[in-house]
Amino acid sequence: MTSTIVLILIATVAFALVQGWLIRQLSNRYLHPVAPWPESRPMPKAAILLSLRGNDPFLTTCLRNLLSQDYPDFIVQVVIDSETDPAWAAIRAVRAEGNDDRLHVSVLANRSSSCSLKNSSVIQAINGLPEDREVVALVDADAVTHRTWLRELVAPLADPRVACSTGIRWFAPHDDSLTSRMRCYWNLVAASVIHISRTPWGGSMVVRRSVLDSGLTEEWSRMFCEDAFTIRYLDERGLKLVCVPQATVVNEETTSLSGCIRFVNRQMLIFRLYHRQWWGVVAMVAAALVVRLPHLHYLIQSLTTGDWISATALLAIHPIILWVTQYEAVRLDRAVRKMVAATTGREIARNPIPDGFGYFCTEIMFFGSLVYAVCARTVQWRGITYRVRGPKDITLLAYRPFEEVPSYGAASKATVV
Repeated sequence: MTSTIVLILIATVAFALVQGWLIRQLSNRYLHPVAPWPESRPMPKAAILLSLRGNDPFLTTCLRNLLSQDYPDFIVQVVIDSETDPAWAAIRAVRAEGNDDRLHVSVLANRSSSCSLKNSSVIQAINGLPEDREVVALVDADAVTHRTWLRELVAPLADPRVACSTGIRWFAPHDDSLTSRMRCYWNLVAASVIHISRTPWGGSMVVRRSVLDSGLTEEWSRMFCEDAFTIRYLDERGLKLVCVPQATVVNEETTSLSGCIRFVNRQMLIFRLYHRQWWGVVAMVAAALVVRLPHLHYLIQSLTTGDWISATALLAIHPIILWVTQYEAVRLDRAVRKMVAATTGREIARNPIPDGFGYFCTEIMFFGSLVYAVCARTVQWRGITYRVRGPKDITLLAYRPFEEVPSYGAASKATVV
């Protein structure tokens, strides 16, 4: 066995251990729940903001759960994209149940060409809030929250140094398809990177109203998304962000291969534009290539030349890599499911753990999405195309109302991308 092959084996194991360590940091966070709000102090008045465009499969449940929050004083402020948007069906269904005292709905009036439609909706909602709303929660239309979600997200703000808190996105589809395994494995790594870089996720996030009014909302008016830049804004002002494992939001939607790729491509573009750890992500993908390509080259060479000792060693290392990844993935999945059961009282589906083929396909998707993020100058999101020239140079090219896709009908559980 040559020294080169020994180095490849060492590098391969090291890469697997680093990736496993990264996932473990997130699973360890679930061992330390955030303390509740002090009982001796009144909780601040809150507003939950929800931007709607399209017929998300769990939207009616999302609205019901938001309106049923165990929180003393809150409102739900919904901004819907147009008068013809299919999301109106869910709004009408919830209102028909007589559960709309806290629900305030408006149509998006100002579609800014310098940011995403979602940011336009969020900004309109913030500007229309009553002055007495001290904290603002942002949530996505595909989020199914539990009764104490808002209470748990607001709890860290009892510390005046904390300006923002965030939950974690977790995919738990009921199918075990290849695309579900790919998206779940991608999320394992992405959520771990987001956690270690202290980056909030806009699908489950609370921000102090005073911070929004101090200029953060104005920053969002020139951006593609509202969450990834926020930590930079906070750090510049010496403010803290807290990750709240109890506020984990479970997404049980299914996805197609094209939907999965478009979703990951868009997330990687956001990473490039706004995340402080972008070059760390680049380095991780580059390290995978540096390890994988020589590994594959020498494996083929060993097999063709009859060097069975080297070939056996190079082949045997793959189960070790997969075992490390699967072990940490299972550990994190157990931690998430235990936390969800404790906060919601229900069991969620086990996260589909990647097998060797799924692991390989996800790595290819990772590399492809990295290339896309570097090269892309336009991006599509829910039927709208945006030109992206820089973090604060976003242009909405043309607007049209959302058209309901037949496969995204009421009975579908497929993600709307």
